[in-house]
Amino acid sequence: VRYGDAPLHIAVRARNAEAVEVLVSKGADISAKGAQADPKQMAVQANAENLLNIFTKYGLSLSLSLSFSLSLSLSL
Repeated sequence: VRYGDAPLHIAVRARNAEAVEVLVSKGADISAKGAQADPKQMAVQANAENLLNIFTKYGLSLSLSLSFSLSLSLSL
């Protein structure tokens, strides 16, 4: 566990889709900054499509995910 990470960060890092869905359905902030990144950034960086699908199910714009992924690709 890294200082500054919320339970959602930990679940995303572990790629635990069940925990991610429970946390997001209960109102966990998908954009909350953690020790290094927010959960959606972590999911994009890990190519965790299943987690991004959960985020879009609960309101994260898919176009935001795709444009963020593109900006990561360009910055590398």
